[in-house]
Amino acid sequence: MEKLYLKQEVPKIRGEVMFLDFYKNEIYRARGSFFPMPQKCCGGALPPIPRKYELIDANDQVLVEILRTSAPVMPEFKVVDLVAGVEICKIKKKFRISKPTVGITTAQGDYLIDGSIWHREFDVFDEQSRKMINMQKKEIFWGDTYEMTTDTELIDEHIAAGIILAIDCTYHSGN
Repeated sequence: MEKLYLKQEVPKIRGEVMFLDFYKNEIYRARGSFFPMPQKCCGGALPPIPRKYELIDANDQVLVEILRTSAPVMPEFKVVDLVAGVEICKIKKKFRISKPTVGITTAQGDYLIDGSIWHREFDVFDEQSRKMINMQKKEIFWGDTYEMTTDTELIDEHIAAGIILAIDCTYHSGN
C-alpha cells in the first residue's frame, strides 16, 4: 500500500493539484487546461470547466491524460495512460433524483465507488470487488489536503491518481 497526499491550492486559480509523499516531496502534479464556456451555453454563466488534465511526474513527463468527452451538464471523462498508450476507463456522472453519482467503466468491467465523493472519503473497488484506492480528507491547511492510499499490486499509482482526478472533475462539473 502506497500513500500520497493531494494538495489543492486555494484559491484554485491555475487548476493545479499536487500529489506529495509523506515528506512533502512532489511526486506528481496535475495541470488543468481551462477554456471559457461559449457565451451561447447557459448565457456564459457557468465557470470554466477543465477540458483536459495532465498528470505530470517530477521529471516533467506526462503520464496520464484526463479528457472531457461530453457536454458539461452530464460530463464524461476519459482516463488515458500515456506510458502504456491505452485508455484506462471512462468516468461519467449519473443522474439520480436524490444526488448525482459517478460511474466508472473499464474494458474489464465496472469499478464500484463506495462512500461520499462530495466529502472525498470513499473507496474504489475493481471488477472483482478488491479495494484498489482509498481516499480520505485530512486536517485542513492552507488549501484542502487528502490522503490517497493505493494497493499497488492491483493498480499503478499514477493510474490511481488519474482516476481520482477524473472522479473529482466528473462529480464537480455541471453542478
